[in-house]
Amino acid sequence: MAEILFFNKVISAAARRIRKRIPHNTSVVTSPPGNVNFKYSGPLVLVASEMRSGTHVLIDSLLNNFGNLRNNPLYINLDEYVAQHREVGDLLNRGAYIIKTHYPQVYNQELASAVELITASAKIIVINRDESQTLKSYLSFVETASLSEWAPAHEKFKHYWKGISTLNVEFSELTSYQKYPIVIDKIQKYIELPRSKNLIRPPTENQILRAYFSKLMTRVFGRYAHRINTTITLWNNKTKSR
Repeated sequence: MAEILFFNKVISAAARRIRKRIPHNTSVVTSPPGNVNFKYSGPLVLVASEMRSGTHVLIDSLLNNFGNLRNNPLYINLDEYVAQHREVGDLLNRGAYIIKTHYPQVYNQELASAVELITASAKIIVINRDESQTLKSYLSFVETASLSEWAPAHEKFKHYWKGISTLNVEFSELTSYQKYPIVIDKIQKYIELPRSKNLIRPPTENQILRAYFSKLMTRVFGRYAHRINTTITLWNNKTKSR
């Protein structure tokens, strides 16, 4: 056990150094900074999520199991896309692409208009995570955050997306070995895109080296990485690799 803990600490330290040199938002991973290039026909898939609710577990599951969603860059960060005043109308009716947003947790009028435009035609997937887990992760991630700031934004997020036709996916199902294939089947029926031949799961807690390696390959090679990992995400302690 001591050897495993030491190994994990060494890998984590190395990963922190890599992250400083190769940021998570390289031009082959996300737009911005990359320029959008549509490769396949199909729908826009809007991933709507609260911060720290499992956004990238879902994005990676889509990219690894639905080849028609692998573009260069891999996905569009709508919140940043709008902040840079890029033309959202250019994204419509051009093909399949993953778009991510934290709206309305992130809010401004320009983003509100962009979300309304995208939702009119996109397939929308909302990820839900246990509130206490989301809050704990958010508070540890955003140093200046507080419960009084998070709670109203949380309620606003739930209220907004409850009024729109979406596919709801539970974080607990995405991180369950037994339920993961069922979730991917449910997503396939909703987005109506062909699935990859082999089911690709998120890395388990026992696959930390694989997780960091796939993260590095994704940042460097984007859609050409064998296993997409747009963030380091390990499953819960009850999940075992198989």
